[in-house]
Amino acid sequence: MEITAYLEPLNDPTRVSSYLVRIWIRGRNELYGWNTSDWCLTDVGSVEDAIAWARERAAGSPCEVLLVTEQEALLRLWGSEPEDSAQTITVPLRWVGGQR
Repeated sequence: MEITAYLEPLNDPTRVSSYLVRIWIRGRNELYGWNTSDWCLTDVGSVEDAIAWARERAAGSPCEVLLVTEQEALLRLWGSEPEDSAQTITVPLRWVGGQR
């Protein structure tokens, strides 16, 4: 890794227009996995304010704060998805006589 000082002052940084807060909510049981509750925050004073709001709203559930860029891309600034959000559960299906 190479690190260099950024010597030019930031003249006029682009103001952040919005953040996406994604709160992960566990389903009723393991077969239901995770659901998300997404919130768009605008006119936020700082990223610290967005994180504080997300933590309070999530009340201990996993959550993320993402920056919405001008091109509508999402950049995660804080948090993460649940560790087991990508868990796959195999549900075997079987045919029991009768018509198909």
